[in-house]
Amino acid sequence: MAVATEKPNPLKGKGGLIAVGAVIVLGVVLMFDFKAPESRDPDSTPRMTEYLRFRAAELDRVEVKREDGGFTLLRKGRNWTIDRPRNYRANPTSVDNWLKGLLDDAFISRQVDSKPGALADYGLDKPAAELVLHHGSETRTLKIGSDFRLPGATAPGNSFYALEPADGRLFLITASQADDVKKKKLDDLRDKRLLEIAEEKNCKSLLIRGVAVTEVRRVGDNWELVQPFRAPAEKWDVESLLAMLRTSESDGFAADEAPNLAEFGLDKPQLQLEVEDGTGKHALLLGKENGSGKIFAVRGGEREVFLVPKTTLDNLNKKPSDLRERRMVTLERDKIRRLELQNAHGTIRLEKTGDGWNFATAANAPMKKAKADVAQKLVDAATTPALRHVEEAPTDLARHGLDAPLLTITLSDGVGSSQVLKIGRPKGDPHYYAKGQTNAVYEIQGFVFTDLDVKPEALNP
Repeated sequence: MAVATEKPNPLKGKGGLIAVGAVIVLGVVLMFDFKAPESRDPDSTPRMTEYLRFRAAELDRVEVKREDGGFTLLRKGRNWTIDRPRNYRANPTSVDNWLKGLLDDAFISRQVDSKPGALADYGLDKPAAELVLHHGSETRTLKIGSDFRLPGATAPGNSFYALEPADGRLFLITASQADDVKKKKLDDLRDKRLLEIAEEKNCKSLLIRGVAVTEVRRVGDNWELVQPFRAPAEKWDVESLLAMLRTSESDGFAADEAPNLAEFGLDKPQLQLEVEDGTGKHALLLGKENGSGKIFAVRGGEREVFLVPKTTLDNLNKKPSDLRERRMVTLERDKIRRLELQNAHGTIRLEKTGDGWNFATAANAPMKKAKADVAQKLVDAATTPALRHVEEAPTDLARHGLDAPLLTITLSDGVGSSQVLKIGRPKGDPHYYAKGQTNAVYEIQGFVFTDLDVKPEALNP
């Protein structure tokens, strides 16, 4: 008689493994479906995020509801917009900081042990304000009620009752936390930046139209003037101006949607700036004064008119001479190996050997050491940037005394590159006119002339 054989079961003996696997999968699903509150010391005061279940970075919609008119914020990518009471730009940093202060960085003042009975006892039947938080399809609400007072107290308390209806937990928050919802001004969250542009290193050009037209363009890591003449631009000055445009804010708003920009002098602005970055061109127009020391301004292509201080207009109104590079000698100081100085006291020739300086002598003649600190002072003075740019491509050097300079110093790196600095007549005490390697006249401070106007014997050791 044939013996029946049992057909092997591929699952036999593996039920335990399947069960364990199912538990793991379920755990993973729950982990992603349920946002556990932050772990904390059981005796510590909970953060607001533990009660409201959201962190600031997770929110995509925020509503503030209150009797005097609330507002709604919508997140679009990394930015926020104001959706109600009307559409405005919001400052993403201001919104993020406000929400972070309300949720991530805030602690409840105290938990009320029992769940509320009659909401009217806590002013929560008609809340003073509500903060409604949205994350996808999930919603949490912070209701703010009346102030907490000890029995018999008549003065307003320093804490307010609060409730999150989904959990039904009653707790207390500080008066400042309550006010940050009840009294938050919409203008505090509106975008008051003059221009929304990239960081200075990512900007490509800057055009300024005022009395004169000034244009600079990035060339590698540096900047170049291209209007009204071509010349190197002062990198620090250009990027400081861009930083001012990126970080400065208006003092307030004059009109949300001006039907006629001419009313504000913005049809023919007294100053217009245009910045090009990786996202395109961004313009700022500054019009007439409002009679109270403020200037009307608007972003290019928009009609939201805001106000800036007159000092902002003055600081932005740069002319070509303000942005022209002020280095008259561009050789690096530590690479200078020779110098020749001609002044009213005679001619001095020096050569650098190692860390020391020597008087230049005829071939095969013994070297004579020069006083190193005085020689270095000559190099430092000659390579000091000018105070300001005066004139580009001068046609009459005699106007500045540069046809017959008071002194001339020639600097060389010893391998073929040399540059000349000439100092002309004084431009009112204590400044002087000077001309360096480029075809431009500058104004320099008096100490540069004084440091170079030395006698040969001053270099004797």
